[in-house]
Amino acid sequence: MDFELTDDQREIQALAREFAQAEIEPNAADWDRAHGFPRELIGRLAELGFTGVCIPEEYGGAGADFLSYILVLEELSRADAGVGVTVAVHTSAVTLPILTFGSDEQRARFVPPLARGEAVGAFALTEPEAGSDAGSLRTSATPNGNGWTISGAKQWITNGGFGGTILLFARTDPETPGAKGVSAFILDGSAVTVTREEEKLGLNSSSTVDLVLEDALADRDRLLGDIFAQSFFNEARVDMRSVIRSDYEINVLRHVRFALYSCVENSLVKRVLCKIDDRISYATH
Repeated sequence: MDFELTDDQREIQALAREFAQAEIEPNAADWDRAHGFPRELIGRLAELGFTGVCIPEEYGGAGADFLSYILVLEELSRADAGVGVTVAVHTSAVTLPILTFGSDEQRARFVPPLARGEAVGAFALTEPEAGSDAGSLRTSATPNGNGWTISGAKQWITNGGFGGTILLFARTDPETPGAKGVSAFILDGSAVTVTREEEKLGLNSSSTVDLVLEDALADRDRLLGDIFAQSFFNEARVDMRSVIRSDYEINVLRHVRFALYSCVENSLVKRVLCKIDDRISYATH
C-alpha cells in the first residue's frame, strides 16, 4: 500500500500552508484576544475551495478527496486552531451529513451555499443539561400541521454566531425515551436567538455561543432524512471527533515543543521533548 501523498494532495497542502502562513498566522494572536476573526476570512477560504474541499463539484465544492480536506485542516489549525475548528465543524458536522443523509432537494438547496462559503454551518446538539447524550435532550419539535414548532435552548454551539445554516437536534417523539426520539433539522440562523458568547480558555477565534428557540417554525422539508436519524447522529459525531481531536492534538503538541525549545534547555526539558516527539510521531503515522 502506498502511503505517499499524490501530486494533487501535495498541491492542496502547499496552497493551504501558504495561505495560513500569510493570512492567518500573523493575525492569530489578535483574533484570539478579540474572540473572533473577520467574517471576510470565510470568503477568502471559500475562494480557495477550503469551505468545501471534499464536497463534489456538482454541489459547489472543490471535488477533492477526504485526505486533502484533512491536510487543509492541519495547515489551518497550525496557524490558528480556532479557524481549523470552524472549518471542521462547518464541513464534517453540517455539510457532509446533509450531503450524505439529506434528500435530493435538501442536498441541492443547502449544500452548495455551504460549500461555497455563502453560509457557515453550525452544529446544535448540546444543551444546558444534555451534552453528548442525545437521549437527554429537552428541546422539543412539535408537529403543527405544516411542519414543526421548535422550542428549547442550546449551549456551546460552534459557529452558532454566524447566523448561517444550523443543524439542530430536537425531540420529535416524547413517548420514545432516549436518542431514538430525537431528530435533526436544518434551520436558518434567523430561527434562533444568540443569548451568550462563551468565554473559553482557548480556541477563542472560534465562535461558541448559547442559542434559544422560542416557537421557531420549520417546514416539513427541514427534517433531515428519516425522522429517526440515528445513523446520521452516530456517524457524524464519530467523524467530527476523529478529525478535530487528532488534528488539534498534533498541532498543540508541536506548539508546546516549540515553546519548550525556545525557553530553556536542561535534562528534564529534553526528556519532555522526547516524549512529545514520540507522541507526534505516533499520531502522524
